[in-house]
Amino acid sequence: MLYNKIVTDIKASSVTGLYKEVLEDHIIPTMIAYCDYKATWHTTNQITNKTTGKNSDQNISANDRESNNNLRNELIKDAKQYEKKLKAWLCDHWEQIPELNESPEADEIKQTLPANTDDSHDYFGSISII
Repeated sequence: MLYNKIVTDIKASSVTGLYKEVLEDHIIPTMIAYCDYKATWHTTNQITNKTTGKNSDQNISANDRESNNNLRNELIKDAKQYEKKLKAWLCDHWEQIPELNESPEADEIKQTLPANTDDSHDYFGSISII
């Protein structure tokens, strides 16, 4: 499986070629974008053993609900665009990655990828916050 291959290579400090490209250019940015989205809730709210409430800081004021929701909407759009870019890359390099095309689950994996990939490779067209 591709995940296992990349994890093994990371542990051995031997990520190279297409595996390095997909990791650095696609997987990591996608993960960071989804972490940004998830973090917006955790950075504006605090859960303690006594209560749940808004964080406060002397140098910054917390967003109101509408502003926070607007930010989260923009962040999730960005994350989904990175995910789309990752899937397009996987489609474009399907035949070159044996962990994908030779997998017993290859047909199932391919069904989760886009049916037609935009050959223009303008993956960042709708990313709004970077």
